[in-house]
Amino acid sequence: MGPMSDLPWTQLLIGFEWLVRLVMLPIIVLRKEQPTAALAWLMVIFFEPIIGLVLYLLIGESRLVRRRMKRRRRRHAEYAAGVAPAVDPNYVVDPDRQGEHNILIHLAEEVGGLPVVSGNRIEYLNDYDRAVDRLIADIDAAEHHVHLLFYIFADDAVGRRVGEALIRAVQRGVACRVLADHVGSRRMFRRLAPLLRRHGVEVVPVMPVGFFQLIFKRLDLRNHRKLAVIDGRIVFTGSQNLIAPDFKPGLVYEELMVRLTGPAVLELQFVFVADWFVETGRLIEGAGVLPDPEIAGGVAVQTLPSGPDFPVQNNQRLFVSMVHEADRSVHLATPYFVPDEPLLQAMQTAAQRGVEVHLIVPRSPDSFLVSRA
Repeated sequence: MGPMSDLPWTQLLIGFEWLVRLVMLPIIVLRKEQPTAALAWLMVIFFEPIIGLVLYLLIGESRLVRRRMKRRRRRHAEYAAGVAPAVDPNYVVDPDRQGEHNILIHLAEEVGGLPVVSGNRIEYLNDYDRAVDRLIADIDAAEHHVHLLFYIFADDAVGRRVGEALIRAVQRGVACRVLADHVGSRRMFRRLAPLLRRHGVEVVPVMPVGFFQLIFKRLDLRNHRKLAVIDGRIVFTGSQNLIAPDFKPGLVYEELMVRLTGPAVLELQFVFVADWFVETGRLIEGAGVLPDPEIAGGVAVQTLPSGPDFPVQNNQRLFVSMVHEADRSVHLATPYFVPDEPLLQAMQTAAQRGVEVHLIVPRSPDSFLVSRA
């Protein structure tokens, strides 16, 4: 067999590569909102069509299973409308009376569907162990339900302490529901989740991952919420997962959580209930889910839900608008700074306008890819 025998295969490969280029050209141009991202993908596809095609199928599309998207679209407006009457109109803040912030409030309400509500109290918890202790104490005092939604619910000392509190609550007749990201909490689903289920705690994986799921959605698009709702009257939310602070060798994480009481709890309850429906197809109903709100303080709060299964990037639009609206300073603190083009341009433009722009990131990122971004 000589070199000529390989010619048909070579021609087929070249033909296939050009087919990939021609097919992917309109797909990338029509689906990519950011010109720079589209240009980058086009270059990869042009120079390495087969490798580029594989990469694009894995990480280029932000699509999720259609059923998830339909559930989110169908129920989001309905849930938001259901929360509105549960909140006394006297607590809802008129954004037009908020002066310089009214544009941002209008934007958040437009994309998220939830208004600003007053009458809340916020307690900041910047001590890792104290935040866990307060959460467990409130679970132990729960009377109707406990709803937990976390990216990482670990099978370690912290996760087991919370799990034991959930089991005690179930034994008192309290309904306990847990949503945990299937990737971030993968170890918990091996042992701790079965234990909790045997004792009556409902544990549901968020965005479950399997071979067939990888065909339809990206593995890197996860639910990173950290949220606990207790009796529809207490909320914990912030940056802290249910895991020990030193779970990565050489690093000790410092986090910030808030304990929220007041009418805004109903908005965050809405976030959990909506996510529960997206994952299970089941509604959480009953008077105890959205109890009559109680005035707890004088803080106004607005909730803006977002995520990969929302039709638009709610938080990104708000962040970019906030930076553009700034006239004195911008302080941005994040463990993972991988800005898209609109946010980066907004920060650069703000600095050029004379606004002080401060970016606070870890000295040693725990992600190799983020450190190279």
